[in-house]
Amino acid sequence: MEDKQELYNIKELIYMSFPKYLKSDVAQIIKILPINKPVINSNGEEIPFVHEIIEQVLIDSEEIKINSRIYFDEPHMINEEKLNTIQRTILNCLYSGHHNGHIRQTRIENLLKSNDYFTIPFIISNAGGYLIEILNIINESLNENNVKLFRKFIQDNPKYWDLTKDRIVSYWNEFYRFDFCDFKDYVGSDFIKKIEAH
Repeated sequence: MEDKQELYNIKELIYMSFPKYLKSDVAQIIKILPINKPVINSNGEEIPFVHEIIEQVLIDSEEIKINSRIYFDEPHMINEEKLNTIQRTILNCLYSGHHNGHIRQTRIENLLKSNDYFTIPFIISNAGGYLIEILNIINESLNENNVKLFRKFIQDNPKYWDLTKDRIVSYWNEFYRFDFCDFKDYVGSDFIKKIEAH
């Protein structure tokens, strides 16, 4: 019963991570996710599918909820190749929260090729993460078109943007201050300035 309940919960959490107009596409994604088998960590222990720290943001006045980490594997490549463009973008959003940093980075690189507004919170969330490699990729990809989407998002979600900036500063202080003594020399400072410039 608990396994069925957890499976139901993970599906509901995934649906809540995207605007309602994408529901039928999200349903196609859920069909190919490997969530029918338990996730086992390196110690041989079964762990939950997601780390349920859920953050709420607005996308075009609709509230969505984003999970901070997922732990299930990526779908088989054959199944992924059958998806249409919007479904692949949704899948990239979902796996941009994967516990494996290499998978996160690859999925973020894919997301940065999209102009879909619903991708922005997933990119912002990663910009506020601890991996400077991902923050560098996001910062380098900023252009006139996607910066407009970022600005729209932060205008609608000022508290989440403040939280993201706090995280950027905090991770700089914790991990990168030795390499970048002054925050203004850190990529996170450049990213914030680009987004907030008018």
